[in-house]
Amino acid sequence: MVGHTGMRIRDMNPQVRIVARMWDDRLAQQIENFFNVEALSASDLAAPAFAGAAVGPEITQNLHIAGREYSMIRVVARHGSFMDGATVNGIQENEGVDIVLLHRENGGVPDVHPDGQVIVSGGDTIVLFAHHDRITEILGRNEKGRG
Repeated sequence: MVGHTGMRIRDMNPQVRIVARMWDDRLAQQIENFFNVEALSASDLAAPAFAGAAVGPEITQNLHIAGREYSMIRVVARHGSFMDGATVNGIQENEGVDIVLLHRENGGVPDVHPDGQVIVSGGDTIVLFAHHDRITEILGRNEKGRG
């Protein structure tokens, strides 16, 4: 009943922001275009969580911005992975992500927005922000190690 409810809400207040969760991707796009609402597909929202569950990281936030899905995720850099020995800048530039937090395996205080020259080591915990397709690929490569 998104259509009927959406029309009534829009009629009552043309400026209100309407957000709807949809089960069908194509219908979500049609509803979004026709009613000028933010329609979020359940499958798009769930994709990063399912990818994360398969390899163990924690999805901390999903954001829908300008028609794209972004995720924030906590992941442990695997020993021997492409992240082990790379600088923060190198990972960010090569992978199209933003590293928003780095916590060393040996403890200490987490470093929010670490300096780009900091070298990531296997076992370090990293919080990444990126388009969720990038995160899915990064998670898989992290698990495989170098190669």
